[in-house]
Amino acid sequence: MKKDNHLAGETYVVLVKNHSCGDTFFDDVDDACLDYYQCRLRYHLTVYHVSLHAYCLLKSAALLLLTPATPLGTGRLLEAVNARYSEYYEQRFRRRLTPQSWTSRSTRLRGHGQVLEYQRLVESVPLISGLVRHPGSHHWTSYCSNALSSAGWLTPHRGAMGLLRRAAGGRTQYREFFESGFDAVRASALLRNLGAEGSILSARSYR
Repeated sequence: MKKDNHLAGETYVVLVKNHSCGDTFFDDVDDACLDYYQCRLRYHLTVYHVSLHAYCLLKSAALLLLTPATPLGTGRLLEAVNARYSEYYEQRFRRRLTPQSWTSRSTRLRGHGQVLEYQRLVESVPLISGLVRHPGSHHWTSYCSNALSSAGWLTPHRGAMGLLRRAAGGRTQYREFFESGFDAVRASALLRNLGAEGSILSARSYR
């Protein structure tokens, strides 16, 4: 996978996929693939000095909203996480995931308002797709951390969340913002901007 060079201190939304195994997090037995990828992501954030503000792991892809502290931070983070996950996948399923099979596409976000909109997108995908009735019911997203109680390994985006705090009051305001009419049409438009295929919102993106 080609390493992404990002501007240090700027925020990006990143789509990560693997094209050699059908579904990136294939697992018909349990949710161990998703759990393992989440675990490795959590561990490597500190190593590569990347702040993760929001994320959603799907059966077919991963969506990450992050700010690297160094230009190579994002690329090195994904290289390390994907390499560890590939080792796990090969040991479990006896199928090899090559480095070349991993792809990522990133979009630089300009302005706190755009960051906040994409954060809502990242956390809304399970809800919009019909996978769950409440965003907090999908275990592999950052919704509960941003809307309810902070997870120590995630970093709230100060500028974006500050827009809501100035308007009213912290996480309560975020929950109200999250529920204010973000529909599938708008989500599809934003995903197209990322180069994401329509299948990311289809039922086959999930278990």
